[in-house]
Amino acid sequence: MRQFLEDFIPLLVFLVLNAKAATWLGRPPEDGFFIATAGFMLAMLIAIASVYMRGSRPTAMQITSLILVVFFGGLTLYFQDERFIKLKPTIIYLFAAIILALGLTRRVSLLQKLIGTTLPLSDEGWLILTRRWVYFFLFCAGLNEWARHSLSTQDWVNFKVFAYMPLTFIFMFSQMGLLMRHNTTPKDKD
Repeated sequence: MRQFLEDFIPLLVFLVLNAKAATWLGRPPEDGFFIATAGFMLAMLIAIASVYMRGSRPTAMQITSLILVVFFGGLTLYFQDERFIKLKPTIIYLFAAIILALGLTRRVSLLQKLIGTTLPLSDEGWLILTRRWVYFFLFCAGLNEWARHSLSTQDWVNFKVFAYMPLTFIFMFSQMGLLMRHNTTPKDKD
């Protein structure tokens, strides 16, 4: 739950600032996106700092996301061009898909290496689940490309915040059959 909050709160900061910051600061409405981008960058830095402050280490995905947010957010603010930050999700999804796919070429589930202790799956189950995550990440990258080219900035923000989370939950829920079929937890004998 804590990691979920650390990942979600920066998005919430972005959403609120995008909707309200320009009004709060007496700025033109189009400035809201840029204020939100700066707030998102700061919230991501605070989220990563909070991971360290509780004595943990951020995940590779959290660090990668932070680097990309700071890089693309910085470009967005420097050039005052929203296209940069809107490209970030595509890059993250493609990066995740490529890394997982590279592992699959060696018949290694890098997903298992990341979260293996939390899911008791057979090796074959891990390979199938990893392959499905590769396809899901590619789908999400394509979806972001469609959204950033087809939607207004405000609609893209809403889509990013309110579509990806439910899509991810739906995808994860759709994997329950696989998780049950390839579960390696010993069965209780009553």
